[in-house]
Amino acid sequence: MAVNGIKQTFGQYGFEQNFGSNLVVPATYIIYYNPDNQLYYAEPSRERDDLQMITGTNAALVIQSAINALPSGGGKIFIKNGTYNLGANGLTIASTFNGELIIEGEAMKNYYNGGTSIESTVNGSILDKLGTTAGGRLWLKNLRFKHTTPASGLTTLDLMYINAFLENVMVWDAGTRAGTGIKAGPTAMESTVVWNHVHSEGFAICFDLSVDHLIGIGMSAAYPSNRGFYIHDCWEVQLIEPHVFQPTQSSVFAFYFDYVYGNSVLISPWLEKASGADCTMFKHLNVRGNVQIIGYMKPAQDPLYDPTFNKGLYFVGDNDEGTATITAGNTSVTVSHRCSIANATYAIILTPTSDTGGKRYWISEKTSSTFTISIDSAYTSNITFDWVMQRIPS
Repeated sequence: MAVNGIKQTFGQYGFEQNFGSNLVVPATYIIYYNPDNQLYYAEPSRERDDLQMITGTNAALVIQSAINALPSGGGKIFIKNGTYNLGANGLTIASTFNGELIIEGEAMKNYYNGGTSIESTVNGSILDKLGTTAGGRLWLKNLRFKHTTPASGLTTLDLMYINAFLENVMVWDAGTRAGTGIKAGPTAMESTVVWNHVHSEGFAICFDLSVDHLIGIGMSAAYPSNRGFYIHDCWEVQLIEPHVFQPTQSSVFAFYFDYVYGNSVLISPWLEKASGADCTMFKHLNVRGNVQIIGYMKPAQDPLYDPTFNKGLYFVGDNDEGTATITAGNTSVTVSHRCSIANATYAIILTPTSDTGGKRYWISEKTSSTFTISIDSAYTSNITFDWVMQRIPS
């Protein structure tokens, strides 16, 4: 989706008017490292003669000082390419902050190397909006956040109490086995839009605590060990092409909904994993609204949903297709399919692609995973069919 299209999408929730002009104006501070004297610099914009140059050998102290020195209305911090090691420190946004803050890296060359990387061994969040009161707006762009020695249970980006927009951001090594990559969701939050690939290794990408109008575009949760996307106590969630990659345990739920209100939509969700222990794609607990799922991809062996917690899940355009052959001398072939919605009705369309020898053919023994194509008597040659299986709206 083009940038303008995304701005139109989130503009209705306030980001267009609040961030649109700030993205093109000079930065309030420019952060960079000088290898000649081994100092970090936070250099104020030439237009900001009211601000002082900040220097030091500690990247965390320089960046944090620049954030603290911003006017009450906020500003833009531009961080040049490089690795900024915060040591055992994290960055914080004051609980009283109610302005507009942009933190933008120079570039994201790829998600694993190069570009602008902020790294830390902190036993906590690398970036945290403090307090428990919602306020302010935050835009993160072209940045990688990495826990270099992740501990269990950490949240890398804790954005629970600030309205956040993330563009081209990667969260990496967000806790081993039980951490959270991104946690977002202040009370009465206007919108969270996540654009481009946002990765979370460990627990999940988590949206929590009354997120209104959540829009996620092209997000990925990699190597989750509990839940890929955990969406709790939210309103009107829209996830476009969300991707869960290589869950590490069989107990993982790729998309876990709990107390989701209103009408939510997932477009082309994708569970990608190697063969091995099965994972469940969807779970819907404490149903308060409907979740429409428009197309999906998953390994054939993985359950589509938890049969105990599937109310409120509606699959639009649920279908499958393939090719099947009744070999010479046989009268039937069993075909595996991926259309497995409980109590749903499906139609199967057969098209012979080879000579049938005048044999009558039909479909029987439809189950949640297979169906059988039969002919009235054996033929001396193979008979091949293209088949399409479509859900009949109920």
